[in-house]
Amino acid sequence: MHVVPALADNPELANDPELILFMTALAERGLMPHSVDTSQNAVLRPAPGLGYRLNRGHLHVHVYPTAADAHQRAPQARTELAQSIADWIGTPHLFECGRLLAMYFGDDHAELTAVVEACAASQQTPTPDAPSTTPSPPASQLPSRVPT
Repeated sequence: MHVVPALADNPELANDPELILFMTALAERGLMPHSVDTSQNAVLRPAPGLGYRLNRGHLHVHVYPTAADAHQRAPQARTELAQSIADWIGTPHLFECGRLLAMYFGDDHAELTAVVEACAASQQTPTPDAPSTTPSPPASQLPSRVPT
C-alpha cells in the first residue's frame, strides 16, 4: 500500500522513505488523511511539504534535506508560532521527526497521540546525519496551546 499520494507539483515527496515511514505509522494507528494538497504552511518552510485533512484536524509535514536542517529550523518555527497572531484552524502542535517537521492543528486526543507515536516510530531507523534526540513527550504532557 502506497501511503503518500503523489502530487503533480511535489512528486518526489511520494517516494521519500522517511515520509513513507511516518505516514505508514499513522495508518497503522488508524489515521488516514481524507485529502492531501501541497502545504502552504510558511512556518515550516523552506522545505517542501504536504498538507493533510484528517478526521478532526489538519496535519502539515515538511521534508528537509537532512535531520540537521530540520533540527536547525525547529526552534525558529516554534518562535514564529509563539509570536503569531494568525487565527489557526486548531491549536498548533509542532513535532520534530528526524528530517520531518510536522505540525498538527487540532485538539483531538486520538489524532494527537497518533501523530506523537508516528513521529517516534518513524525514527526507529535513524538517518546517518541525525543528531541525537530525545523522544517526543506523550500527548498527555503536551501543552494544550502554544505559549504566547
